[in-house]
Amino acid sequence: MNDASANMTEDTEALKHGFLFRGYFKKRGYYSMAQLAPDKYRQDKVFVNPKNTRVWIKAAELFEPNQGGSEVLSPAGKARIDAMIVELGERVLSRAIVIEGYAVSEAVGGDLTVSRSRASLVRNYLHARFQLEIQNIGTVPPRGVPPASTHKNSWNGICIVVLS
Repeated sequence: MNDASANMTEDTEALKHGFLFRGYFKKRGYYSMAQLAPDKYRQDKVFVNPKNTRVWIKAAELFEPNQGGSEVLSPAGKARIDAMIVELGERVLSRAIVIEGYAVSEAVGGDLTVSRSRASLVRNYLHARFQLEIQNIGTVPPRGVPPASTHKNSWNGICIVVLS
């Protein structure tokens, strides 16, 4: 099953860059998962689709401070992500995923920095732990403000979005 998923991922990636399909994938938002801008993300119907599976996890459940003052994934946080992947099952292997990083900070630019760091930590963990294709895992740092379609005013943590 993993071989079939890997082959499909490779074929899809090749299509993204081919002349005939490049425009389609760019229009759909899959052209560059690594470069998602928060404002464009909040308005893109692919990403805010209510049919997307969303898993909200609070920062206190995932992260702990390291000696340098930044955050790292805690052992409990890794276990929480592992349980979430088991719960979502095989659809995680065949779909694009977006990690939304959220932070509420009083410092100028602090929320953006922490949001981006949180999303990257989770993305890198998913890639390393589950061998998910890195190009299929996007990150976006919406600071403390989730998309309107989620009906949340603010959030401090992450949201893992499996696109439908």
